[in-house]
Amino acid sequence: MPAPSQPSGPGFVTIADLPERGRLTTGGFVEFVRYTPAAGAPRFQASLVDRPAAPGGRRAAAPRIELLWHGRSRVPGIVPGAWVRVRGAVSTVRGVPTMYDPHYEILASHRELAGTERSA
Repeated sequence: MPAPSQPSGPGFVTIADLPERGRLTTGGFVEFVRYTPAAGAPRFQASLVDRPAAPGGRRAAAPRIELLWHGRSRVPGIVPGAWVRVRGAVSTVRGVPTMYDPHYEILASHRELAGTERSA
C-alpha cells in the first residue's frame, strides 16, 4: 500500500506532531481496539496511528493517540483497519496522547484524510 500523503488544512495536526494538550483535529488508521470486560464499566478504546504498518510489522514504535469513549462498549465504524478523522481535546496520559469521547468521522480511505480542510 502506498504511503498516505500528509494531511493538511487549518487546525489539522498529524499524530506525530501532537502537542501535550489542546483542542485539535487529527486522524489516521485504527491499529487496534480494546473492549472492557463485561464486569467493568463500559469503555471502548482505539489506538490511532498515522499509517498502517508495512508487511511484516513495525520495526520501531509508531507515534499514536489513544481514543477513549466512556459509557460505550462499541463505537460504530471504529474497527481495526478503518481510517478516521477525530476532533476533541487531547491530553497526555502516562506519556501517551489521549482524546476522550472525540467527535469522529469514518473515512473511505487515507485519501480523504489527506484532503482535510476542517478546523477544530
